[in-house]
Amino acid sequence: MTKNNPAGTVILCEKAVRDEGVSYHYLPEEMYAYASDKMTNAIRVSLDNMNIPYENGSTWTIDSMYRETIDEIKYYSGLGIDTVEMEAASMFAVAQFRKVSIGALFVISDIVALEEWDEHLHSDDTQQSIIQTFIIAIDTLRGID
Repeated sequence: MTKNNPAGTVILCEKAVRDEGVSYHYLPEEMYAYASDKMTNAIRVSLDNMNIPYENGSTWTIDSMYRETIDEIKYYSGLGIDTVEMEAASMFAVAQFRKVSIGALFVISDIVALEEWDEHLHSDDTQQSIIQTFIIAIDTLRGID
């Protein structure tokens, strides 16, 4: 979401803005829901071992596709939020409530921080990064005890 990360950038998500409804059924009101340290660190080890470049980051979880306003995008970009999606905060909250480990990797595919939507989902860089995240997920889960 920020202009600093080009399409294809892999983001290791550490926290999610809770701008959806599900997480509030599981955790007290707070701005963020967090990935578990255990899973995030395991993913980081896999990324580092495979020499896959990534950025540590955060996401803004919303509950409706393509409903971001320019003011919201500017606000969350100003907070340093890297991505926007529809699941992370909910999943982080449920995992914390159920006491299970969870982590998230995202690939920048569309740039919404610009005045117009800049779509890159089908670009070679983005597709390659998406494939890499599946490989990382498999490697990470194989290494979890």
